[in-house]
Amino acid sequence: SHRIRLIFFYISITKVSSVWFGSKERSFSTSLGVLSLTLGNLIGFIIPAVWIKDGDAENKEDGKKKFENYMLFQCILVTLSAGLIIIIAKEGPPTPPSSNS
Repeated sequence: SHRIRLIFFYISITKVSSVWFGSKERSFSTSLGVLSLTLGNLIGFIIPAVWIKDGDAENKEDGKKKFENYMLFQCILVTLSAGLIIIIAKEGPPTPPSSNS
C-alpha cells in the first residue's frame, strides 16, 4: 500500500510543477519535490527512533507516555500543515507561467 500511495504523490508533484512553473523550471521543481518527499520519508523514520528508545520497553509507563506524546506531536504537526495549505494554497498562479501550462 505504501507504493500505491507514492504513485499519487509523484503524480501530484509533476502536476504542481506543470501548473506553477514554466518549461525551463519544471525539471528543477519536480526534482526538488521528489527530493523533499524522500527527505520527508527519511525524517519520518528517524524521529520515532530518536523519540522512543529501546529502554522504554522495560519501563512500560514511561514508554506509553512517550508514544502518546509522539502521536500528539504528529497530530499537531499534520493539522497545522494541512491548515496552512488550505488557507494559503491556490489552484494556480494568477498568470500562466508559459503557453504550455
